Parts: sequence; C-alpha cells; structure tokens
Amino acid sequence: MANIVLFHHAQGLTDGLKRMAAAFERAGHTMFAPDLYEGKTFPTVDDGVAFAESTGFDVINARADAALAAAPHSTAPHPRVYMGFSMGAESAARHAQADPQTAGLILMHAAIDPAWMPSPWPAGLPIQVHACDQDPWMEFDALAALRTETEKSRPVEVYLYPGETHLFTDDSVPEYNAVYAQLARTRLLRFLEEVS
Repeated sequence: MANIVLFHHAQGLTDGLKRMAAAFERAGHTMFAPDLYEGKTFPTVDDGVAFAESTGFDVINARADAALAAAPHSTAPHPRVYMGFSMGAESAARHAQADPQTAGLILMHAAIDPAWMPSPWPAGLPIQVHACDQDPWMEFDALAALRTETEKSRPVEVYLYPGETHLFTDDSVPEYNAVYAQLARTRLLRFLEEVS
C-alpha cells in the first residue's frame, strides 16, 4: 500500500484525474490530490497553461507547499509516492527530492532534468515515466538527462507509447486513449506494489 500525492496537469484537477485517484484508492492505496487551481479546470492544455502563467508558477508552487504541509498524508505510515501529470511533474519531483520518506516518483506525460532541481538528485529513487513518443509537450532532452543521471544507481523505468497525444490517461479530455490508459494503469499498479 502506497501513500500517493498527485499533482494535476495544466487543465486542472479534472474529473478524469479524480476518477483515476479513486481507482488507486480502490486498489488499496491512499491518495492526496491538492487542487492548485482552487476549483478551476480548462478545456485545453493551452488554456490551462495560460491560466497558470497568469497566476504565476510561484503562486502555484506555494499552494502546493501549503497543501502538503497541512495534509493528513504527512503522518500516514505507508511509503510515499509522488505522482505528477505534465505541469505537475515539477512539483512532484521537487517534493520527492526533498522528502526523506519518498519511496517513488511517477512522471506522467512529462520528464524532469535533475539539473533543474535545487539540490542533488537522490540516488536510487525508483522512478516511472509514461508518455507518447511524439508528444509535442514532452521534454525529451530532460528525459535523456534523467536517464543519464539515474543509470548508475537505479535506471528510470520509461514507457513510451506510439503517437503524439499528450494527456492520454485522463478520461475527461479529448486526448484520452483507453488502450494506453489501461496499459499505463497496469504498469503503475505494479510499480506501486514494488515500492510499497
């Protein structure tokens, strides 16, 4: 059983992400998914990015920090796994890096270059990445840097799916791909079992 902290993507904490969180809870895991947009969701990634930029990423990061500081997950006894979807990957990686109780990091539709982080990347951290292999929003250079950083201690587990779609695991957005989403869910549940 894992204690999962989920950071939403640029379109907000959508119904699709809420359903995914509920599915993980039914599988026996604990979920905490802070809403960093305070209830707002957006129909497209571009709209969500525009909102995030107008709000300010410093404000969004501060909301994430405050939500985690006040969250009941902070005292849960289970291994903690941070999961970030696209824009949320940065918050997930930042907290995974800083939290000594981190048991794993999941990056959905995104990658993080360890050089972007404020302190050295933790050696041996279990990491799983899911993305389409031609996703225009995906930072493939960052993925390459992450693989290079982790290859000597614990190689990152990367799953690339054919195509250009971005948020294919969120069933509330037009890009949803049921086949890919089910495959990703199976792999995620295995990862969570391994790190718990």
